[in-house]
Amino acid sequence: MMTVSVFNTERIGDSMLALPAMRSFLAHYPGARSILVTDTSTAPLYSASGMFSAVHHFRYRKASVPDMLRAAKVLSAEHIDVMMLMPGGFFAAFIAFFAHARVRVGLASDMRGFLLTHRVRPRIDDRHRMHHFLDLLAPLGIPASELTPHINVPAGDILPRAPVPTIGIAPFTRDDPRRMYPLARWRALIASIAGQKERIIIAGSKDEAVHYRAFLDEMVSAYGVVDAVGKYSLLDTARLLTQCDVVIANDSGLMHLAAAAGTPTVALFGATRSEKAGPLGDHTRVVASPSPCRPCDAKARCTDVRCMDAIETHDVLAAMNELLERRDAVPNLSRKRNATTENTEK
Repeated sequence: MMTVSVFNTERIGDSMLALPAMRSFLAHYPGARSILVTDTSTAPLYSASGMFSAVHHFRYRKASVPDMLRAAKVLSAEHIDVMMLMPGGFFAAFIAFFAHARVRVGLASDMRGFLLTHRVRPRIDDRHRMHHFLDLLAPLGIPASELTPHINVPAGDILPRAPVPTIGIAPFTRDDPRRMYPLARWRALIASIAGQKERIIIAGSKDEAVHYRAFLDEMVSAYGVVDAVGKYSLLDTARLLTQCDVVIANDSGLMHLAAAAGTPTVALFGATRSEKAGPLGDHTRVVASPSPCRPCDAKARCTDVRCMDAIETHDVLAAMNELLERRDAVPNLSRKRNATTENTEK
């Protein structure tokens, strides 16, 4: 039996945008045993998705050379015929080389080209980032059979179902405040949503739960929001997002996860460009800043977040209500999409 493998990216947003390339790659080798190599943080999500025959994981950021050699030894036992490398770092090609993968395709970056059998020259252009991952298929003669990210999230309610619409909020991007809607704007938006009698759930990471504790406590006290920040694993957070009727988020990993899981998603863009990194699919909407200084791809060293602050809360609310109305017109839209995904898993 042939064995094929995908070396996944670390960041959850990029990982979701790489899904069309992954699925196109897997579809080209029907019946093959498929192996995913991924960071420990995303391993449970992909294990539960059913996309791959097996998932191997280790912590990318803390990996030493001995760790990488151990990972290569484990993979070597899989006798991999073809490996597609999503990340551009040297470490991925190093592991693939010492895992003795017969065919190794990846970006010829970070002085690692000599470790690859099929090299793809990095392109700097204005295409959506998803297409940069799809470029990896060309040296193998594989067509792009999918163009919209989707991942199966196994059913299982994290919170009790509510008799009113549930709105998920992913308000934080602590690693880059220039991509984050100001807290004052979030307060106003949450107040408006609460006024419509919707249930509101706020999602985020453990470090965000600490850093934004005062804001979270205020929202719980003032509007009765459900504070889910830092309380669930990535897999359970994905399940939580699928319970939402709409998710509103900054340009972040959770935004891409919600969209890939099939949940109607409103994405807020300021410094960065939705044309290059926005959510994909007709169940998504982008609300872009009207600020004249954007986009700068977050390269400008602003002392404030003027571009994000220029997004009016009524525009965000309008996009949310449009998706809610569409959901009412097509009942259980996101669940139907997930069911379709589940039925097509290998």
